[in-house]
Amino acid sequence: MNNVLHNLLPSLSAAAASCRDALASAAPDFPIALNQASADANMALLDAGVAQANDAIQHLQHIASLLLIYRNESPSFLINRFPNDVLAMIFCAASRHDPATMFAVSQTCARWRRLSLRTPEMWSVVSLYGWFCSEKDRFAMPRKTMHPELVDLVLRRSAQAKMTIHYYPRDDAPYSFHSSSLDKIELSLSRLVELDIALEAVYASKSKWLVTTPAPVLQKLALYATHYEYSPVMLPQLFAGEAPSLQVLCLVGLRIPWNPDTFPRNLTELVVDEEFDLWENAYFEGSDDGAGEYPPSARLDHPRYMNDRSIVSVLVNSPNLEVLVIRSCSNIRCGYSTSSRIEPISLPKLRTVEVQNSGIDNIHILKALSVTKLNTLSIKCGVKTNTEPDVLPLLSHFPDIVFDHLAMTRHIFVSAASVSGFYEVNTPIKEQDAHIRINLFCPRMEEDRRNYWYLLNQAPRVRPVENVFTELLKRLPGLQLDALRLVARSTSKRRAITFKTVVEVLMQQPNLQHLLLDGFLVGVKAGGMPLLWKSLASAYTRNPDSLLLGQVQTIQLRNCHLHREHFLQLLNTPNCWSRLRKLRFANVTLDSVDTDNELEKAARSKARHLVWENVRVYERMDVEYGGDSSEDFDDYVDSSESFDSDLEDEELYGYGMDDDDILPLPVYGWF
Repeated sequence: MNNVLHNLLPSLSAAAASCRDALASAAPDFPIALNQASADANMALLDAGVAQANDAIQHLQHIASLLLIYRNESPSFLINRFPNDVLAMIFCAASRHDPATMFAVSQTCARWRRLSLRTPEMWSVVSLYGWFCSEKDRFAMPRKTMHPELVDLVLRRSAQAKMTIHYYPRDDAPYSFHSSSLDKIELSLSRLVELDIALEAVYASKSKWLVTTPAPVLQKLALYATHYEYSPVMLPQLFAGEAPSLQVLCLVGLRIPWNPDTFPRNLTELVVDEEFDLWENAYFEGSDDGAGEYPPSARLDHPRYMNDRSIVSVLVNSPNLEVLVIRSCSNIRCGYSTSSRIEPISLPKLRTVEVQNSGIDNIHILKALSVTKLNTLSIKCGVKTNTEPDVLPLLSHFPDIVFDHLAMTRHIFVSAASVSGFYEVNTPIKEQDAHIRINLFCPRMEEDRRNYWYLLNQAPRVRPVENVFTELLKRLPGLQLDALRLVARSTSKRRAITFKTVVEVLMQQPNLQHLLLDGFLVGVKAGGMPLLWKSLASAYTRNPDSLLLGQVQTIQLRNCHLHREHFLQLLNTPNCWSRLRKLRFANVTLDSVDTDNELEKAARSKARHLVWENVRVYERMDVEYGGDSSEDFDDYVDSSESFDSDLEDEELYGYGMDDDDILPLPVYGWF
């Protein structure tokens, strides 16, 4: 080895350097051959030189690999100073992070290979893809399913160690190869601790091991079934009902009957997303009732619901539940009628609740819960999970658990169809991160039909209802806030939030520090919101010592229309907003020209920090913001009435805002 390191390798380096220098100094042009034979000879010499160089490269690569092996096995190499038990711990931790590690380690050197073959725990985390990657990259790279024979090899090397198996197939992988690899899971069920797999619904429905084979030590099960155009799968049970250690259960694209005998009793996390939505999914099952009727699987007398008892009974048997997620599930109210009384279940450890079903089904689940304080409560009603007549969900219909948690919030986002709340204010504010998220918006029933013209003959005809903000104030009249964000949401079936309601609320908020209005442009159901500032100015004029918005520190106006004179009057009021630090105008239209920048100057003198972005005069023919060129434009903007509630098909307005249009506010959560 000393001769190799001190003599041969330096000579190789010298020879390589000499060749490189000679080629670099050689003339690039060859003399013109006098005949074809000379040209052919020169070309043959060049080809031979290229071949010799490639051969030398291969020899050098082989030498490098041998030297790498010698280095890895050298006692002076740092990692080789670790004893075998420490190395085994390192390798086991690495294989849990990335199961591909076990293959790389076993092929590095003789010592590591011997150690890996004698450490079953190192082979205990298996991805049925040979090279597993992070969750976000699962479908980004072309990977193939691990061959069944290789699966057998891994299972043998894991001996009797407890197993974790992941499996996320690509859509273009052959189904037969999927099933042959998945069938190997049955061999390890007796020692399987975690199973996290995605599979086709047809395989799930035919997998006997998934239904009849016990899993005595299984702690986490996550099944993601793809059912395409067919109804979601309903399995009769899981693991013969014998999974006593199961704590985390996640079912997507399938479910098991709402029956206490089919659900484990020690669950801490229950996630069921059946993907059953009669609005979005067209199940090709055939129907004897003609076109437009629901599929047979939607009827409660269908055989798939034969073993359903009660979702309430499932919750009764889960006293340790910490996370509950029920999305797009069928037959949720089984065992109960509309008039049935539900006795709330005490779940003291429950911290996260998410429900996304038809409004009446969400209400049924929430009525069954009795908790102290949830970290997260999420309610969505944009799906249809039953065959009952379509009715817009109302906030007032929800049980006390919803209003008890809204009463704890200090900062709320509210629109005509949704409300979100934060327990604290001084946190990064994004609506999707709110502690309480309630979205009653049903696109199929209340989306603007001029934007979704294809729904003209499909959208259910429902009566207009009150907006969420008004209903919230009726149930919580003394709600005290530190921050309020009002958002104009395009909905054709809910009354607009009016400026009168906002004024009444602000009068009752002595500690309000942050106020934001977003989306109250011309062309939307603005509820007369431009008159808000006139009303506030009048209140200060009548009572100069008024504490109205006396603690406000930040005010944001985004995508709004303003009456310049009214807002200027408010800014020039001496005692108005004495604590104001930040004021922002973004995409704001004014009803008249700001002569000599008078409004901007007044705003700068009132607030220590001003953001002035895209503030301009409104033009009646400005179609970008849904402008209207009619003569009664001013009457429309000033009107607090959004539509006639007695009309079935009220006037619709063109401009709307999606949740994605509402940008996060990075500084203090507001600027």
